[in-house]
Amino acid sequence: MFLLAAAYPAGALLFQCLRDAGGVGLSWPSERTLILLGRTSALAAVATLVCHIVALPISGLLARSRGGNRAAWLLAALTGVLFCPPMVCAFGWRRLLPMGMPPSACCILVWTLWLWPVVALLLGAAWAKTGRKLYEASTLDAHPACALLRVIVPAMSRTIGTSVLIVFMLCFSDYSVPHAFGLIVFPTEILGWAGNSLNPWDTVGPSLPGFAVVILGVVCLIALNRRLLDYSDAGSSVMHQRSSTARWFSTLLIVLSVPAPLVALLANLNETDSFSVALQTYGHDILWSVGTAFSAGVFSVIMGVAFCGRSLVARAGAVWVLAIGAGPGALVGLALVIAYGHPAWRFVYDHWPIVVLSYVARFGWIGVGAAALAARRLPRSIREQAELDGVSGFAGWWWITCPAAAPTLLGGVGIVAGLSLGDVAASALVRVPSFTPVAHVIIEKFHRLEDDMLIALSVLLTGMCIVVVLAGGIVLRFMRGRLQ
Repeated sequence: MFLLAAAYPAGALLFQCLRDAGGVGLSWPSERTLILLGRTSALAAVATLVCHIVALPISGLLARSRGGNRAAWLLAALTGVLFCPPMVCAFGWRRLLPMGMPPSACCILVWTLWLWPVVALLLGAAWAKTGRKLYEASTLDAHPACALLRVIVPAMSRTIGTSVLIVFMLCFSDYSVPHAFGLIVFPTEILGWAGNSLNPWDTVGPSLPGFAVVILGVVCLIALNRRLLDYSDAGSSVMHQRSSTARWFSTLLIVLSVPAPLVALLANLNETDSFSVALQTYGHDILWSVGTAFSAGVFSVIMGVAFCGRSLVARAGAVWVLAIGAGPGALVGLALVIAYGHPAWRFVYDHWPIVVLSYVARFGWIGVGAAALAARRLPRSIREQAELDGVSGFAGWWWITCPAAAPTLLGGVGIVAGLSLGDVAASALVRVPSFTPVAHVIIEKFHRLEDDMLIALSVLLTGMCIVVVLAGGIVLRFMRGRLQ
C-alpha cells in the first residue's frame, strides 16, 4: 500500500514536473496564493486553540471514568461525532447560524465541533496514564498551578503536541467546510489549479508553502519532544471526584456536534419521500462509498503496523506517509492521475482501487499514528518477554499487540473511514465510472440547490455511520474478555 499509494505516485509526479519544467515556465506561489495560505493557517490555528480549550473538561471526565460503562458510552459518542462528515455538520449549521455571521467564524465553529473528540481522547488517555500520583507528588513542593505547568504539561508534551498537529493538519487541509460557507481557502486554490491546468508544476509550485507550514509544525513537535521530559511510564491512578459540570458540558457538545445539525436539516425537509428516492437513486453509491472508506481505513492501519518497527526504513516510510498526507488533497489526486493514467493501469484507474488509494494516501498517516499508539499501549516488559519467547514481528503484533490494543486500532480504522467519507479534494480527480462518492453527490446537490436530496443523503450517510459505530462498540464490548 505504501508503494501504490505514496511512493509511486509521488515519484511519477516528480518525474512529470522535471520533464515539463524545461519547456514551460515554472509557476511559483502568487500573492493571492500566499494571502490564502496566511488566512488558512490563521483559521486552522485559531480552530486548534479553541478545540483544545473546549475539549479539556471532557478529557478530564474521560480519564476519571476510564474502564467503566460510562466511559464506554462516552467513547462511543465521541467516535460517532468523528464519523459525522464535517460537510453534513456545516450544512446543518448553515441553517442555525445567523445570516450575517462571518464565514471564518462559521468554519472555526464547525471545525471545533468536529474535532474536539480527537483532543479529548488523546489528552484523556495521557492524563489517565500519567496519573494523579505525579501531580499530587509535585504539589507537595510547589503551587498547583506551577506543578501543572512545570510537571504535568512536560509529562504530557508529546500527546499535547500530537493532538495540536493532528487538529491543525485536518483543519488546514479541509476543503468541504469552507466550501459550504462560501469561503475560499488554500485547498480551494490548489484544487482549482489541479483541475484547470495541464502543467503539474502549476499545482506543485503553489503547494510548496503549504508543505513548509506543516513541516515547520512537525519540526517544532520533534524539538519539543526532545527538550521536555516524558513521564509516560508513571504510575496511574483513576480519579473519582464528582464531575457533573463536565458531564453536562460533554453532553452539550455531543448534541451540538451531531443531533443539532441533523435536526436543523430535517426541519427544512419539504418532501418526506426524499429518503426513499435517495435510497433508490444513490443507494449503490452510498454502499460503495462506505465500502471503499472502510477498506482505506483497514489498509491504512495495516500499513501503520508495518511501519512500527525501529529500523531506519520503517521510520523513513512513516515520515514519507506523513509528508504525503500533509499536502493538499488536490495534489494527492493529481499524483494518482499521473501515476495511473497510463493504459497499462486501466484496471486500477477506472475502478474502485484508485479511490481507495486516494484515501490511503490522504489519511494513511492517521493509520500510522494509531498503530504507533497501539504499540505504546503494550508495556515494555510484556514485549521483552514475548521476544524472549520467540514471538516477535508479525506474530507478536497478531497474538499480543492487536488483542491488547484492539480499541485503538479499530478507532484508527474508524477515523480514516470517517474522514474518507467526507473527502472531496483528493477523490475529485480520480472519479470512476462504477460509482460516485457520496460526498461528491452531496456537494453537487448543494450547488444545484436541491435541498431535499441534500438533506436526505446527509441524514442517511450520518445515520449509517452511527449505526456502524454502535455495532462495532457492541461487538468490541462483547469480545472484550477474549481480546484481553
